[in-house]
Amino acid sequence: MNVGLSIFRPTTGRGQRVCGPERAASICCRWASREGLDRFKSAFLGRGYVEKFPGGKSARDAVHNVDIDVLIAGDYPGDGAEKPVCFPDPAEVAIVGEKFSLLPLDKLIELKLASGLTAPHRLRDLADVLELIRVNGLPAELAEKLDPYVRDKYLELWTAAQG
Repeated sequence: MNVGLSIFRPTTGRGQRVCGPERAASICCRWASREGLDRFKSAFLGRGYVEKFPGGKSARDAVHNVDIDVLIAGDYPGDGAEKPVCFPDPAEVAIVGEKFSLLPLDKLIELKLASGLTAPHRLRDLADVLELIRVNGLPAELAEKLDPYVRDKYLELWTAAQG
């Protein structure tokens, strides 16, 4: 059932193999519009999924013991404060596959950089970008596709990945 909720960054290893090193965890991040989150809750809560907190954006797959964090289109990564980079609407940017949808690489990098730049507890996001650059041989020119807010940090990490 398509309820408008798309995979944003699965961290169970499978999704990250597409773009870099495997990192095992029991959290699956998804992104959705507010309406998509409401549809997900209506369709799945009580059917193997439970809310972690009443009225919250996160849920738990009680069958597989996996936390599901939902990132809402229009919200801001990292510290949550307003900035030029926000979570995009999945309907506008998702690369739709047969089994799931993915965020385009440039958008993923923008979000990770904005998060790492504004939230000291999210430094792993900057390290993830460094690894994406290193493992996949991403070009410096990718910076041209990124929002100016994060462009310099990408180039800094790209330079570090070359050494």
